Amino acid sequence: MIPRMDEKLAAIAASQGGVFTRQDALSAGLTPRQIRVQCASTWLVLRRGVYAERAFAEALSPEARHVLDAAAVALASRLGLVLSHRTGALAHGLPLLGELPEVPQLTREPRSSDDTSRTPGLHVATLLDTERTTVGGVPVTTLARTAVDTARSGPLRHGLVVADAVLRRLVPREELIAAALAHRSWPGGPRALKVAGFADGRAETPLESITRLVYRQQGLPDPETQVEVWRDGRFVALVDFLFRDQRTVGEADGMGKYDQPGALRAEKIREEGLRRCGLEVVRNIWDEAWHKDGQVELAQRMRDAFGYASHRPLAPGVSFRVPSLEELVRRAEQRRRAA
Repeated sequence: MIPRMDEKLAAIAASQGGVFTRQDALSAGLTPRQIRVQCASTWLVLRRGVYAERAFAEALSPEARHVLDAAAVALASRLGLVLSHRTGALAHGLPLLGELPEVPQLTREPRSSDDTSRTPGLHVATLLDTERTTVGGVPVTTLARTAVDTARSGPLRHGLVVADAVLRRLVPREELIAAALAHRSWPGGPRALKVAGFADGRAETPLESITRLVYRQQGLPDPETQVEVWRDGRFVALVDFLFRDQRTVGEADGMGKYDQPGALRAEKIREEGLRRCGLEVVRNIWDEAWHKDGQVELAQRMRDAFGYASHRPLAPGVSFRVPSLEELVRRAEQRRRAA
């Protein structure tokens, strides 16, 4: 935080994503000399005339620091810049695959019909008022527009991870598809439309998103996602993917799930319960979903499981329940609060 003597300036910074200008400092009552002293000691100069409290900035995660730098760019500019694309996703707290952008990605309105930009990270594009919002006081493209821009400008799976997370924020699917349709003639527009149509807010993790994409790309049937398995009125498990006709379960395993004591044993008991229900279980980790060889091997293991399961029926008393997305999100929030 800004020192207590500058509480007014601290409030200004908090309303602008943690950044403030020289004029903000003067308006808060600091003198030019005090500003120079602060810049030499406790303030970090992010852009000419734009600052952040040094201790605050240095304590941020790489993702949050990237957003802080982007907020400084937007504040220093008089062009009405809005955080967008992958930087916009970070501002919204959405997951990203791959490295952080090398420079902040922002968008501004064109000033003429042939207006373009050669500035790295700066996009020039039409931006409706309905496609703008603020996060922590920082101007950002809306969730739907952010998902579309990310999908337009990067690989399919990168865009899908963001789009899935946007739907998990309970943005209506119709809104996401409408945003993709509105920009379908732009570069990458067809890819964004494909992502919007395939996106599923039921995905809990990026690994689930890209695993589902691997299934599709490898010619497997599309599974149901986040399905409860019950037997004789007793809950057995909530599974990531259910191939109901093939009596097979897919599980995308981030290794972090086994960090807690007893987690591995509990998972073995859970899997045994699924197998006793007459279901085959196929697990995959990041490498199998990310690399081409792993994707092919995963698809073959899944087809093998389909074959094994075809020789036996479900156990008596087995049933399935599909929770609503709202229910899944509510449960996840309860788990987060309890952690």
